[in-house]
Amino acid sequence: MGRQAGYLQQEALSGLANPARHAPSSFLLRYYHYGMPLSADLVNKSVQAAIAAIEIYNKPNFFYREEAFSLLMTNAFELLFKAK
Repeated sequence: MGRQAGYLQQEALSGLANPARHAPSSFLLRYYHYGMPLSADLVNKSVQAAIAAIEIYNKPNFFYREEAFSLLMTNAFELLFKAK
């Protein structure tokens, strides 16, 4: 234990310490922060991406709308498949 603590202190002093390495993962933060499983969160994001795609497609003066629609709708399907 002493060697490991000395190594971490030396690493911190040398500027090589990575605080993200010791932080909890984003999955755990998201799961416990919102109080819902990850799959429900992904389904919610999928629905929001599909609605955003339809809203962009319905704007008449929005340039690049077909491409934006296809990107957002693809993202919505990808999130839905990941939620399974």
